[in-house]
Amino acid sequence: MKKIVSLILIFVMTVCLFSGCLQTNSKTAQKPKTPTGANSSGNSASSQVSIAPDNSDITTVIASYDVINSITGYESNEDILKILFGWEDKIDYSQFIKVENVDSNGIIEIQYMNNDKTTHYGWEIKKDDTSAIYTYEFPGDKEKQIIIHRDNINEDNNILIIKTQNMEETKMTNIGMFLPLDGTRRGIWFLEQKKDYLREGLYIEKAQTNTILMEYSEGIILEQHFYDEN
Repeated sequence: MKKIVSLILIFVMTVCLFSGCLQTNSKTAQKPKTPTGANSSGNSASSQVSIAPDNSDITTVIASYDVINSITGYESNEDILKILFGWEDKIDYSQFIKVENVDSNGIIEIQYMNNDKTTHYGWEIKKDDTSAIYTYEFPGDKEKQIIIHRDNINEDNNILIIKTQNMEETKMTNIGMFLPLDGTRRGIWFLEQKKDYLREGLYIEKAQTNTILMEYSEGIILEQHFYDEN
């Protein structure tokens, strides 16, 4: 009797093991293949537009404030993206139509658009004889922008202000830089963050070696500190 029970148990275990193997192999066979595209190890699809990585909240200054302080004001637009957000513009501008307009005031505006001229891509340039504004338009997202305002029409000229804004969430960050006329020393720079148009989070203002730090919540000062060069 014991031998019969043992044989039955062995038979049941064998069936269970075999059935489990079949289920495992079935799941393995159903595992989805890695899609061929920009994020896979295969060749990129030629029809796929390569764009900058999505940043869900560009108003958050990812870099530390020491890194912001290291910006000299003469970095390229591309370097600003790398310093503040850790990514670079990967748009292939040759895929889009370059549209250039000059208004009655002589202001030149350059945009990159799709064939229907309904969607903007990447950097837009607006410049006159003395200054230039570079606005980064996120493909497919009209609510987010990065704006770099320079005091000359060349991209390597001094940055006056860097703005990032998410209009849907009414959040923005302003990083301002001002150089003395003689250009010998760094002038005043500030960092200002807002939500619903009220100051939110840390505000910093640095004039040469003196620094003001303020912590805001819904436009109300929670804490403030003043530092001199000592």
